[in-house]
Amino acid sequence: MITAELQPHPDTPCAAVERIEAQLQPYAGDGLGITLSLQGALDRILLPPPNKPHRADGLWRHTCAELFVRNAYARVYREFNFAPSLAWQCYDFDDYRTGCRPAILPRPLCAWTAAHDRLVLRLQLDATQLPLPPWRLNLAMVVETRDGHLSYWALAHPIGHADFHHPDAFVLAFDP
Repeated sequence: MITAELQPHPDTPCAAVERIEAQLQPYAGDGLGITLSLQGALDRILLPPPNKPHRADGLWRHTCAELFVRNAYARVYREFNFAPSLAWQCYDFDDYRTGCRPAILPRPLCAWTAAHDRLVLRLQLDATQLPLPPWRLNLAMVVETRDGHLSYWALAHPIGHADFHHPDAFVLAFDP
């Protein structure tokens, strides 16, 4: 198991969030299990109400978790978005922000729970939903507060504005 902590982008701090921690572990052979845990003042964070699971675009405009994953030797990558409403989306890219198209795959197994000061996403991706290992990953989270402020959290932030797609943000090596 790998444990890592997401960091806020220096331009978008968020006093409502104390910390965001991720745990990654192998799942079902060449799959990936992720638990992403936000600790903070949930009453100050805007969380969409739960809905039926469905695909939706633009989830990054509000509170959501994101996973970027590529084979360690390739430039193509896959982006997953998961909202607490249970909306989700997945895109394939040919290279840095180019060739974007919805990925054709079944909905990943995911569940959100919120209680007191903790918001948790549990996610399971099987080998058919991921590129071939070994992987380079970036885990990220957009946090929207009730006053409309967006805060961007990731394992690493390249210099400049928040950019989860940047090749320098794929900092976590993982090989199940």
